[in-house]
Amino acid sequence: MANIDYATWHASQQNTQTNWTPLYYSAIPLGRPSGGTIGNNGALTLTTPFATIYPYIWLYFPENAVYSGSPSGIYYVRMSSTTSGIIYDNVYLSGTPSNITSPTSFVTTGPGAYTQALSAEITLYSNTLPGNLLGINGKLKGIVDYSSNGSITNAKTLYTKLGGAIIHRTDHVSVPVYGEHFIMSNRGAANNQVSNRMNTSVGNTSSSATLVYNAIDTTVAQPLIITAIMAVNTDWVIIETLCYETLALDGLGDQFVDVTVGDTAKQSFMGFGASQPMDQDRLFSVYGAPKVTALSNAVYRDLGMDWIRLWVHAELADTLAVMKAEFYAGYIDNGYLNIIKSSGATNIILAPTVGESAPTQTMAAYAQKVAQFILDIYTERGVRVDVTGIANEPQGFTPTQLSDAARLLRAELNSRGLTSVSIIGPESASADDTAVNAINGIKSNPTSWAALLGVATHSYNMGACFIIEDTIVGTGKQYWMTEAGQCLPLSYDEQPGNTPEASSVAARFLSDMNNAVTHWMWFIGIGHYDSHPNNDSGQYLARPNDTTGGIKYNSEYYYLKQLRAAFNIGAVFHEAIDPTGPRKYEQRMTWSYGAKPAITVAMAKNPTGFWGIGIVNTTGITNNGKYAIFCQGKNYQTAIKVPTDALGKVFQVYRSRSDGLGYDMAERLTPNKYGRLIVTVAPCELVTLLSQ
Repeated sequence: MANIDYATWHASQQNTQTNWTPLYYSAIPLGRPSGGTIGNNGALTLTTPFATIYPYIWLYFPENAVYSGSPSGIYYVRMSSTTSGIIYDNVYLSGTPSNITSPTSFVTTGPGAYTQALSAEITLYSNTLPGNLLGINGKLKGIVDYSSNGSITNAKTLYTKLGGAIIHRTDHVSVPVYGEHFIMSNRGAANNQVSNRMNTSVGNTSSSATLVYNAIDTTVAQPLIITAIMAVNTDWVIIETLCYETLALDGLGDQFVDVTVGDTAKQSFMGFGASQPMDQDRLFSVYGAPKVTALSNAVYRDLGMDWIRLWVHAELADTLAVMKAEFYAGYIDNGYLNIIKSSGATNIILAPTVGESAPTQTMAAYAQKVAQFILDIYTERGVRVDVTGIANEPQGFTPTQLSDAARLLRAELNSRGLTSVSIIGPESASADDTAVNAINGIKSNPTSWAALLGVATHSYNMGACFIIEDTIVGTGKQYWMTEAGQCLPLSYDEQPGNTPEASSVAARFLSDMNNAVTHWMWFIGIGHYDSHPNNDSGQYLARPNDTTGGIKYNSEYYYLKQLRAAFNIGAVFHEAIDPTGPRKYEQRMTWSYGAKPAITVAMAKNPTGFWGIGIVNTTGITNNGKYAIFCQGKNYQTAIKVPTDALGKVFQVYRSRSDGLGYDMAERLTPNKYGRLIVTVAPCELVTLLSQ
């Protein structure tokens, strides 16, 4: 596989132009109307007419105004005249307001006359400025058009606030239309700002105009809101349009990646799971079945895993009787398999293992033994295998041996009535040249190729590759990633909070999905800290916490949980590419040998109809020799051109926590006029988006 110089390539794509980047924009009106009366089912009559008839608008009403007991809030309204309209049971909370095609009608008794909140500060618009978007010298620009009834003596005070601090204010009095245009600038530090045009509109040279100074921490996400204070019940004010843009002028926000997601659907995400080794008796002897059940539920149930991968040693010295005895002791007699299946992992994939040396038994004898084992564990213990591998990481097999094993194993299974048991392979340790040669060797024999449900590889330092996808395209074969584990093995008891490793796992998941993987499985779901492999407890997503008596989760667990919230089983992925990449490796954001991509993106449409997006930044991670080389730690502005079907959607953003122990809801975004979502992603941060 090619060694990709991502650092040089991304440096060549650095956004050095001083162009303003759209952040949020809207022309959907929202505001605070005058007092009036509200009849049955939200029938509205205003005291003071608007300047125009709004086919749809979001309006603030105080509590008990719409019906007895109604909460205060900003409701969706359709006006039929400048004073009459219908209020609907749809409430604006935050983000970019939108028109609602099928609003929810009220079936309520109107309380009659209502009085607007007077001298109270009402939030009309709410969104979020993402952390580190401005860097230390960046700027935030706001362009907002207001309209009002233009009363001469009654003040209508409008504030724009960031993080609770005022960055712009105007006292809208005698003019019916007001154009706000301000710029807030960071002054060489992320917590030192100056804003212009305080108390004035565009073109106004009033002596009351001032600058405003603040100390807002822009390294973290801050709420961006517009509020209003009205003194008179008969007045109204409307936000007609708004536009916020940012300008990054330093190294914190100057890296840029532009990703295009195509309209054509690719593969479906068909399965998610993990492996469990047989040598985990200590879980039962020390911690007991209740603790094992709690661990199983935390991983298999809470991560939505529907597959469990079970191992069996099948070398020449492992007779059929020995294989069954070890399997029963490790999975059946202790109740282990039943516990995991009760957590939702009801589909079983078998992983026969013979080591990485050249096989010492004939393929015919090997296929016969594996097939008989699958039949016996079903007839003797009721364990139904759904899919079996040819051999786990068969580095010692030749392509011809793998082809023969697939063909012969299919025949042996069929002869025993096990036609429902599917075969995948080769399950190579990496999606490298060895895997490609093995797959091509199987494909060269039509009977062997027909025996496979799908191809399979593992994802550690190297993830799935488009070369394998190109090999199976049009053949109907699935692509299974049957092991994914830590990219950088650690020789100590890993503690939660390892965001570099967690981000690399998230990146490989996204890269794998972007390269046609249909089934994805973590290496070891649950376990306990021991000396295998290499004292590397980070391979277990969850294990007993001997200090607290609870469960210890690694950060990979939380990143996978965030990804699963964005991508449901059945999600259909669309190809995501960076068209500026010089080769297909860079365009696909491929996780190959050597240099790793700075940003990895994948996007899919869930069975619910909602779109999910995953973006992860893997810069700033310590290199691991020549095997894993990472770009310098930088924030990346990631522009994602979404498919046509996702245009106009409002996306809720979720961001992984800086300590790696979970994720939080953040800002809302809508594709800009160019069809792009603009998201800033910090080093080792996972950002997911879900359309609303």
